Amino acid sequence: MFKHILAATDGSAHGSKAVRLAIELAAVGGSALDLMSAISEETLPDELKRMAEAEHLGGTSRANPPELDVMGNMATDLGVGAEHERAYRVRSDLAERILELAEKEARRKGIKQVSRLVADGDPAKAILDRAKAGGVDCIIVGSRGLGTLKGLLLGSVSHKVSQLAPCTCITVK
Repeated sequence: MFKHILAATDGSAHGSKAVRLAIELAAVGGSALDLMSAISEETLPDELKRMAEAEHLGGTSRANPPELDVMGNMATDLGVGAEHERAYRVRSDLAERILELAEKEARRKGIKQVSRLVADGDPAKAILDRAKAGGVDCIIVGSRGLGTLKGLLLGSVSHKVSQLAPCTCITVK
């Protein structure tokens, strides 16, 4: 079986199925499990904007008053627009919540070695970089995610990962 599994998700239905499969395989095989989500630089789809509003994601909280708002200050220093900054915050908050829930489920299933990672940038590159650096021997991803039309035209994350992976790659539909 596998010693070290990497499950990558964006919270889509296929990504969630990929995580569930990874948890089951890791539990049966006693594998280490990395749970990962990558934040791309795309603007937010309308569905995620509405969800962010409903869940109060992507804004400053009382725990992070404006003067301690590192992401906001960094975005201002770099000249990044407010919409881009908000999109990043929402994606980051969503990724953290998705991975937190997945980690809880993995631990509930008895998996002892579980780690979470939210990466920045191109998802395929982030997944491949993590697999190479982390000694992963199996990558599990969903066949379709929350990507845009651009992703359809340039190739999906799962396709890129399966073509370039240094190990076994399972694509979940």
